[in-house]
Amino acid sequence: MRCLRHDDVFLHDDVINAYIYCISAQEHLQDRVGGMVHIASTFVSSLLKNDEVDRATHRHIVKRVNAFLEHDMVFLPVNIRKCHWYLSVINAKKQEIQVLDSLGVGMSRSDLTKMLQGLDQHLKIACNMPEFKRGDRWQDLDITNWKVVEQLQEPIQTDGRT
Repeated sequence: MRCLRHDDVFLHDDVINAYIYCISAQEHLQDRVGGMVHIASTFVSSLLKNDEVDRATHRHIVKRVNAFLEHDMVFLPVNIRKCHWYLSVINAKKQEIQVLDSLGVGMSRSDLTKMLQGLDQHLKIACNMPEFKRGDRWQDLDITNWKVVEQLQEPIQTDGRT
């Protein structure tokens, strides 16, 4: 709770994950007008940003990818160098990556790029595994061709907190 009340304390993964778990427990928030939603934890986001993929983790990758492909949208929290959080939405229906950042368009998206490269790598690994379930929600698995759309042009956060 301290990080929510004091300016000098970073809003770390545990707080973000606690909020994600609270949202995930609300079934009405997972079936939206735009389709079925999967909300990933900060752990998943950090795994996707990791360059090294061990063959021993391929089964976990297929399980994660299959869960993503069962949904129309995947919400992934993104952290910029332990200073700021924003949300990326992988929107399969629109075949676009939507960015919701309270600081607007002025922030670097290198963390998002790295995460999307990891997701692309995970999708390619999963496609070659017998447990892979393609489904029909994602028409195009090549997310590298999907457009990145900034949903908030102007900052709505002005206090400098993350």
